[in-house]
Amino acid sequence: MINFKAFAKTNLDSYNLLGFELEEKTMLAAIEKEIKDDFNNLNQEKTKRKRYTFFNIPDALPDDYEEFILNLDKNIQVIVGIRHLSSNREKPFINLQSNTTFSTQQLLDLYHSKLTSKFTKFQPQYIRFYHKEKLEDISTRSVYLAQTASKIKEIPPFAKESEITLTAPTDDSYFQWYEKGYLDYHKRFPSLQPFVPINSKDDMEHSRKEGLLRIAHCNGQRIGLISAMRDTFLGYDAIYFLEIFLDQAFKGKGLAKCLQRKFVAEVTQQEIVWGLIDFENKPSLKTALSTSRLPVRYEHMIKI
Repeated sequence: MINFKAFAKTNLDSYNLLGFELEEKTMLAAIEKEIKDDFNNLNQEKTKRKRYTFFNIPDALPDDYEEFILNLDKNIQVIVGIRHLSSNREKPFINLQSNTTFSTQQLLDLYHSKLTSKFTKFQPQYIRFYHKEKLEDISTRSVYLAQTASKIKEIPPFAKESEITLTAPTDDSYFQWYEKGYLDYHKRFPSLQPFVPINSKDDMEHSRKEGLLRIAHCNGQRIGLISAMRDTFLGYDAIYFLEIFLDQAFKGKGLAKCLQRKFVAEVTQQEIVWGLIDFENKPSLKTALSTSRLPVRYEHMIKI
């Protein structure tokens, strides 16, 4: 018997939500549903077979992709499964959720004592877990940054913001220009490609059709775009930032924070504004922090 409520409580403890007026009951209900839905979806036969076919790991079987419950005693349970970073079969890791809090050493001990044989064929490199703070001496993969739209709107407009206009595109013609910008950026900085990936056309078009994509002009010249998607954050209505893109000629001029604050001021209502940013993407982290978004959760990877 799985007590998903206990897993939800531990999950919620991995967020630093000081300053947010959010009801614990609402958040726990949303987290419990997400954990339960993910567990059930990943254990569907069609999902396991799809992952088995896609990754094509030697000697692996569809059932090796199941999410399973490990009972450590009558009160402590963990949900464990295999994952792959960015769907890359060369970057397997262990996804582990628990109904209690473990130290990093306890997680490593648990893996080596209870889980090694289960995942040998995948040769996982890391164990993933989340914490409300950035932990030292452990790899940090990404950061959850969030703030209420109302608080972002309280920030006075930045100096260059009055020179910027945001317009909604009426078709997908923007994508070719956007794609070329990313290709040029990745040629210039190939080491950053895994951390600053281009969004798919499907995602960008979804954003546009939701009315959450804007082309930015400065003094009449196209300089970039910004896009988001309607989402939820711990059970509350939210806007998830999908992209803040600037043409190379306009980077480093303090314009990204102008786009973000102006977008929130013109497009959002009372939602929570949040996003997931790779920890190595320092410019995007700086932009998010400059508009009062707060780091509320860190994704850590423990080397096995």
